[in-house]
Amino acid sequence: MPPPRKIATFHDALFLKTMEVKVAAAAWLEARLPSDLASRIDWSTLSFRNETYVDEELRYGSVDALFDVQYNGEERLSLYVLVEHQTDVQRLMVLRMLRYCLRIWEREAANRQPEGNLTPIVPVVFHQGRRKWSAETSFETLFPEEVRRWATTPRFTHVLVDQAGISPAEVRGGHRGRIMELSLAIAFGWHVREALPLLRQLLEQLPPQEAPDNYRGFVGNYHHLTGTEDMVEEYKQAVGDIDLSLLDGTNPYDLFLLDGAKQKFGPKLTNALEDARREGINQSEYAIVSRMLGQGMDWQVIEQLTGVDEVRYRELAPSAANGANGASD
Repeated sequence: MPPPRKIATFHDALFLKTMEVKVAAAAWLEARLPSDLASRIDWSTLSFRNETYVDEELRYGSVDALFDVQYNGEERLSLYVLVEHQTDVQRLMVLRMLRYCLRIWEREAANRQPEGNLTPIVPVVFHQGRRKWSAETSFETLFPEEVRRWATTPRFTHVLVDQAGISPAEVRGGHRGRIMELSLAIAFGWHVREALPLLRQLLEQLPPQEAPDNYRGFVGNYHHLTGTEDMVEEYKQAVGDIDLSLLDGTNPYDLFLLDGAKQKFGPKLTNALEDARREGINQSEYAIVSRMLGQGMDWQVIEQLTGVDEVRYRELAPSAANGANGASD
Protein backbone atom coordinates (compact mmCIF):
# COMPACT_ATOMS: atom_id res chain seq x y z
CA MET A 1 0.00 0.00 0.00
CA PRO A 2 1.24 3.55 -0.71
CA PRO A 3 1.90 5.69 2.38
CA PRO A 4 -0.95 7.92 3.62
CA ARG A 5 -1.07 11.41 2.16
CA LYS A 6 0.10 14.27 4.34
CA ILE A 7 -0.53 17.89 3.40
CA ALA A 8 2.64 19.87 4.07
CA THR A 9 2.05 23.38 2.66
CA PHE A 10 -0.73 25.77 1.67
CA HIS A 11 0.37 25.23 -1.95
CA ASP A 12 -0.24 21.47 -1.62
CA ALA A 13 -3.72 22.18 -0.27
CA LEU A 14 -4.50 24.58 -3.14
CA PHE A 15 -3.43 22.11 -5.83
CA LEU A 16 -5.34 19.18 -4.34
CA LYS A 17 -8.41 21.33 -3.67
CA THR A 18 -8.36 22.43 -7.32
CA MET A 19 -8.10 18.85 -8.56
CA GLU A 20 -11.05 17.68 -6.44
CA VAL A 21 -13.54 18.76 -9.13
CA LYS A 22 -13.36 16.34 -12.07
CA VAL A 23 -14.32 18.79 -14.82
CA ALA A 24 -11.71 21.29 -13.60
CA ALA A 25 -8.97 18.66 -13.28
CA ALA A 26 -9.74 17.40 -16.79
CA ALA A 27 -9.62 20.93 -18.25
CA TRP A 28 -6.28 21.66 -16.60
CA LEU A 29 -4.66 18.36 -17.60
CA GLU A 30 -5.94 18.62 -21.16
CA ALA A 31 -4.44 22.10 -21.45
CA ARG A 32 -1.06 21.06 -20.02
CA LEU A 33 -0.44 17.73 -21.74
CA PRO A 34 1.01 17.53 -25.28
CA SER A 35 -1.90 18.16 -27.67
CA ASP A 36 -1.39 14.97 -29.70
CA LEU A 37 -1.83 12.91 -26.52
CA ALA A 38 -4.58 15.04 -24.96
CA SER A 39 -6.72 14.72 -28.10
CA ARG A 40 -6.78 10.90 -27.78
CA ILE A 41 -7.97 10.88 -24.16
CA ASP A 42 -11.61 10.48 -23.17
CA TRP A 43 -11.68 13.10 -20.42
CA SER A 44 -15.12 12.02 -19.22
CA THR A 45 -13.43 8.87 -17.83
CA LEU A 46 -10.99 10.77 -15.62
CA SER A 47 -10.73 9.48 -12.05
CA PHE A 48 -8.46 10.49 -9.18
CA ARG A 49 -6.59 8.03 -6.97
CA ASN A 50 -5.89 9.43 -3.52
CA GLU A 51 -2.42 7.90 -3.29
CA THR A 52 1.03 9.42 -2.86
CA TYR A 53 4.40 8.04 -3.92
CA VAL A 54 6.66 10.93 -2.88
CA ASP A 55 9.60 10.15 -0.59
CA GLU A 56 8.77 11.02 3.02
CA GLU A 57 11.73 13.39 3.40
CA LEU A 58 10.75 15.34 0.26
CA ARG A 59 7.06 15.92 1.02
CA TYR A 60 7.49 19.47 2.29
CA GLY A 61 8.37 20.73 -1.19
CA SER A 62 6.37 18.29 -3.34
CA VAL A 63 2.87 16.93 -3.73
CA ASP A 64 1.67 14.36 -6.25
CA ALA A 65 -1.58 13.27 -7.86
CA LEU A 66 -2.39 10.11 -9.81
CA PHE A 67 -5.23 10.00 -12.34
CA ASP A 68 -6.65 7.26 -14.56
CA VAL A 69 -8.26 7.83 -17.98
CA GLN A 70 -9.15 5.92 -21.11
CA TYR A 71 -7.43 6.72 -24.41
CA ASN A 72 -7.68 5.40 -27.96
CA GLY A 73 -11.10 3.98 -27.24
CA GLU A 74 -10.91 1.69 -24.22
CA GLU A 75 -7.21 1.52 -23.37
CA ARG A 76 -6.23 2.59 -19.87
CA LEU A 77 -3.68 5.30 -19.16
CA SER A 78 -2.39 6.81 -15.91
CA LEU A 79 -1.37 10.45 -15.51
CA TYR A 80 1.08 11.07 -12.69
CA VAL A 81 1.57 14.72 -11.72
CA LEU A 82 4.31 15.83 -9.35
CA VAL A 83 3.98 19.44 -8.18
CA GLU A 84 7.35 20.93 -7.26
CA HIS A 85 7.60 24.16 -5.28
CA GLN A 86 11.11 23.87 -3.89
CA THR A 87 13.59 26.74 -3.89
CA ASP A 88 16.25 24.85 -5.87
CA VAL A 89 15.76 22.83 -9.05
CA GLN A 90 16.82 19.21 -8.53
CA ARG A 91 19.20 18.07 -11.25
CA LEU A 92 18.18 14.41 -10.85
CA MET A 93 14.43 15.04 -10.89
CA VAL A 94 13.97 12.71 -13.87
CA LEU A 95 15.46 9.91 -11.76
CA ARG A 96 12.99 10.69 -8.97
CA MET A 97 10.10 10.60 -11.43
CA LEU A 98 11.26 7.23 -12.76
CA ARG A 99 11.43 5.92 -9.18
CA TYR A 100 7.88 7.08 -8.43
CA CYS A 101 6.54 5.55 -11.64
CA LEU A 102 8.29 2.27 -10.79
CA ARG A 103 6.51 2.28 -7.42
CA ILE A 104 3.16 2.64 -9.18
CA TRP A 105 3.98 -0.18 -11.59
CA GLU A 106 5.27 -2.43 -8.79
CA ARG A 107 2.05 -1.98 -6.85
CA GLU A 108 0.02 -2.66 -9.98
CA ALA A 109 2.07 -5.78 -10.80
CA ALA A 110 1.49 -7.19 -7.32
CA ASN A 111 -2.27 -7.02 -7.91
CA ARG A 112 -2.41 -8.09 -11.56
CA GLN A 113 -2.45 -11.43 -13.33
CA PRO A 114 1.04 -12.41 -14.61
CA GLU A 115 -0.03 -12.25 -18.28
CA GLY A 116 -1.55 -8.77 -17.96
CA ASN A 117 0.14 -5.67 -19.37
CA LEU A 118 1.20 -2.77 -17.18
CA THR A 119 -0.67 0.50 -17.51
CA PRO A 120 1.33 3.18 -19.34
CA ILE A 121 2.04 6.29 -17.27
CA VAL A 122 2.47 9.87 -18.49
CA PRO A 123 4.67 11.58 -15.87
CA VAL A 124 4.28 15.36 -15.48
CA VAL A 125 6.38 17.74 -13.39
CA PHE A 126 4.49 20.94 -12.59
CA HIS A 127 7.12 23.37 -11.33
CA GLN A 128 6.42 26.56 -9.44
CA GLY A 129 9.38 28.26 -7.79
CA ARG A 130 11.61 31.28 -7.77
CA ARG A 131 13.95 29.97 -10.50
CA LYS A 132 13.32 28.68 -14.00
CA TRP A 133 13.62 24.94 -14.51
CA SER A 134 17.12 23.91 -15.58
CA ALA A 135 17.25 20.13 -15.08
CA GLU A 136 17.09 17.52 -17.84
CA THR A 137 13.73 15.88 -18.56
CA SER A 138 15.10 12.74 -20.30
CA PHE A 139 16.71 9.97 -18.26
CA GLU A 140 19.33 9.00 -20.85
CA THR A 141 20.83 12.52 -20.76
CA LEU A 142 22.16 11.75 -17.28
CA PHE A 143 24.75 9.46 -18.90
CA PRO A 144 27.78 10.22 -21.09
CA GLU A 145 26.84 10.90 -24.71
CA GLU A 146 28.20 7.57 -25.96
CA VAL A 147 26.22 5.60 -23.35
CA ARG A 148 22.98 7.36 -24.33
CA ARG A 149 23.00 5.42 -27.61
CA TRP A 150 23.35 2.00 -25.99
CA ALA A 151 20.34 -0.28 -26.31
CA THR A 152 20.67 -1.09 -22.59
CA THR A 153 20.26 2.56 -21.51
CA PRO A 154 16.66 3.12 -20.31
CA ARG A 155 14.51 5.66 -22.16
CA PHE A 156 12.27 7.70 -19.88
CA THR A 157 11.02 11.28 -20.22
CA HIS A 158 8.63 13.41 -18.23
CA VAL A 159 6.46 16.30 -19.37
CA LEU A 160 7.53 19.63 -17.88
CA VAL A 161 5.16 22.48 -17.02
CA ASP A 162 7.44 25.27 -15.81
CA GLN A 163 5.50 28.12 -14.23
CA ALA A 164 8.47 30.02 -12.86
CA GLY A 165 8.36 33.55 -14.24
CA ILE A 166 5.38 33.08 -16.56
CA SER A 167 3.17 36.06 -17.34
CA PRO A 168 -0.49 36.08 -16.19
CA ALA A 169 -1.63 35.62 -19.79
CA GLU A 170 0.20 32.27 -20.00
CA VAL A 171 -1.91 30.41 -17.40
CA ARG A 172 -3.97 27.53 -18.78
CA GLY A 173 -6.70 25.07 -17.92
CA GLY A 174 -10.26 26.28 -17.45
CA HIS A 175 -11.22 28.83 -14.82
CA ARG A 176 -10.34 26.76 -11.76
CA GLY A 177 -7.02 25.61 -13.21
CA ARG A 178 -6.04 29.14 -14.25
CA ILE A 179 -7.01 30.45 -10.82
CA MET A 180 -4.72 27.84 -9.28
CA GLU A 181 -1.82 28.69 -11.58
CA LEU A 182 -2.25 32.43 -11.00
CA SER A 183 -2.53 31.94 -7.26
CA LEU A 184 0.68 29.93 -7.12
CA ALA A 185 2.49 32.48 -9.28
CA ILE A 186 1.32 35.29 -6.99
CA ALA A 187 2.40 33.36 -3.89
CA PHE A 188 5.88 32.98 -5.37
CA GLY A 189 6.09 36.66 -6.28
CA TRP A 190 5.66 36.52 -10.06
CA HIS A 191 3.93 39.58 -11.64
CA VAL A 192 1.73 40.02 -8.56
CA ARG A 193 0.15 43.38 -9.44
CA GLU A 194 -0.52 42.27 -13.02
CA ALA A 195 -1.95 38.92 -11.93
CA LEU A 196 -4.37 40.11 -9.22
CA PRO A 197 -6.87 41.84 -11.58
CA LEU A 198 -7.01 38.72 -13.77
CA LEU A 199 -7.45 36.57 -10.67
CA ARG A 200 -10.39 38.70 -9.57
CA GLN A 201 -11.95 38.42 -13.05
CA LEU A 202 -11.57 34.62 -13.14
CA LEU A 203 -13.08 34.27 -9.67
CA GLU A 204 -16.07 36.38 -10.70
CA GLN A 205 -16.54 34.32 -13.89
CA LEU A 206 -16.00 30.91 -12.27
CA PRO A 207 -18.79 28.69 -13.72
CA PRO A 208 -20.95 26.60 -11.36
CA GLN A 209 -19.69 23.30 -12.77
CA GLU A 210 -16.13 24.22 -11.76
CA ALA A 211 -17.14 25.50 -8.34
CA PRO A 212 -19.75 23.24 -6.75
CA ASP A 213 -17.90 23.83 -3.48
CA ASN A 214 -16.45 26.80 -1.59
CA TYR A 215 -13.52 27.33 -3.97
CA ARG A 216 -13.79 31.12 -4.10
CA GLY A 217 -13.60 31.40 -0.33
CA PHE A 218 -10.77 28.87 -0.21
CA VAL A 219 -8.69 30.85 -2.71
CA GLY A 220 -9.31 34.12 -0.87
CA ASN A 221 -8.09 32.68 2.41
CA TYR A 222 -5.11 31.05 0.66
CA HIS A 223 -3.89 34.44 -0.52
CA HIS A 224 -4.22 36.05 2.88
CA LEU A 225 -2.23 33.18 4.38
CA THR A 226 0.55 33.16 1.78
CA GLY A 227 0.69 36.89 0.98
CA THR A 228 2.89 39.64 2.35
CA GLU A 229 1.78 42.36 4.75
CA ASP A 230 2.44 45.16 2.25
CA MET A 231 -0.03 43.64 -0.24
CA VAL A 232 -3.01 43.16 2.09
CA GLU A 233 -5.13 45.89 0.48
CA GLU A 234 -4.44 44.53 -3.01
CA TYR A 235 -5.52 41.06 -1.88
CA LYS A 236 -8.73 42.47 -0.42
CA GLN A 237 -9.61 44.12 -3.73
CA ALA A 238 -8.93 40.92 -5.69
CA VAL A 239 -10.24 38.17 -3.41
CA GLY A 240 -12.02 39.95 -0.54
CA ASP A 241 -11.06 40.06 3.11
CA ILE A 242 -9.97 37.01 5.05
CA ASP A 243 -13.08 35.06 6.06
CA LEU A 244 -12.43 31.72 7.71
CA SER A 245 -16.14 30.99 7.91
CA LEU A 246 -16.01 30.34 4.15
CA LEU A 247 -13.82 27.28 4.73
CA ASP A 248 -15.31 23.79 4.93
CA GLY A 249 -14.70 22.26 8.36
CA THR A 250 -15.09 18.75 6.90
CA ASN A 251 -12.57 19.09 4.05
CA PRO A 252 -8.90 18.17 4.80
CA TYR A 253 -7.52 20.94 2.59
CA ASP A 254 -9.73 23.58 4.20
CA LEU A 255 -8.81 22.28 7.65
CA PHE A 256 -5.14 22.68 6.78
CA LEU A 257 -5.77 26.35 5.96
CA LEU A 258 -7.73 26.76 9.19
CA ASP A 259 -4.84 25.35 11.18
CA GLY A 260 -2.46 27.76 9.45
CA ALA A 261 -4.82 30.66 10.13
CA LYS A 262 -4.82 29.83 13.83
CA GLN A 263 -1.05 30.21 13.87
CA LYS A 264 -0.85 33.33 11.69
CA PHE A 265 -4.04 35.28 12.35
CA GLY A 266 -5.51 33.89 15.55
CA PRO A 267 -4.64 36.87 17.81
CA LYS A 268 -5.53 39.40 15.11
CA LEU A 269 -8.92 37.83 14.49
CA THR A 270 -9.68 37.71 18.20
CA ASN A 271 -8.71 41.37 18.61
CA ALA A 272 -10.89 42.34 15.65
CA LEU A 273 -13.86 40.61 17.20
CA GLU A 274 -13.15 42.34 20.52
CA ASP A 275 -13.25 45.70 18.74
CA ALA A 276 -16.55 44.75 17.16
CA ARG A 277 -17.90 43.73 20.55
CA ARG A 278 -16.95 47.06 22.10
CA GLU A 279 -18.69 48.86 19.25
CA GLY A 280 -21.84 46.82 19.79
CA ILE A 281 -21.74 44.97 16.47
CA ASN A 282 -22.60 41.69 18.09
CA GLN A 283 -24.75 40.52 15.18
CA SER A 284 -21.67 40.37 12.92
CA GLU A 285 -19.82 38.23 15.45
CA TYR A 286 -22.85 35.99 15.82
CA ALA A 287 -23.15 35.62 12.04
CA ILE A 288 -19.49 34.63 11.68
CA VAL A 289 -19.74 31.92 14.32
CA SER A 290 -23.07 30.72 12.90
CA ARG A 291 -21.47 30.23 9.48
CA MET A 292 -18.58 28.33 11.06
CA LEU A 293 -21.07 26.03 12.82
CA GLY A 294 -22.91 25.58 9.54
CA GLN A 295 -19.65 24.40 7.95
CA GLY A 296 -19.35 21.67 10.59
CA MET A 297 -16.55 23.21 12.68
CA ASP A 298 -16.38 22.11 16.29
CA TRP A 299 -16.44 24.53 19.22
CA GLN A 300 -12.79 24.02 20.08
CA VAL A 301 -11.69 25.28 16.66
CA ILE A 302 -14.21 28.15 16.68
CA GLU A 303 -13.15 29.34 20.11
CA GLN A 304 -9.48 29.23 19.13
CA LEU A 305 -10.12 31.26 15.98
CA THR A 306 -12.67 33.78 17.26
CA GLY A 307 -12.55 33.79 21.03
CA VAL A 308 -16.30 32.99 21.11
CA ASP A 309 -17.42 29.98 23.15
CA GLU A 310 -20.89 28.40 23.39
CA VAL A 311 -21.93 30.59 26.32
CA ARG A 312 -20.92 33.79 24.54
CA TYR A 313 -22.66 32.60 21.35
CA ARG A 314 -25.95 32.17 23.19
CA GLU A 315 -25.56 35.61 24.76
CA LEU A 316 -25.11 37.14 21.31
CA ALA A 317 -28.27 35.55 19.87
CA PRO A 318 -30.80 38.12 21.23
CA SER A 319 -28.79 41.17 20.15
CA ALA A 320 -28.14 39.67 16.75
CA ALA A 321 -31.85 39.04 16.31
CA ASN A 322 -32.63 42.62 17.35
CA GLY A 323 -30.11 43.90 14.85
CA ALA A 324 -31.72 41.88 12.08
CA ASN A 325 -35.18 43.13 13.04
CA GLY A 326 -33.96 46.70 13.09
CA ALA A 327 -32.53 46.32 9.62
CA SER A 328 -35.80 44.89 8.30
CA ASP A 329 -37.77 47.79 9.79
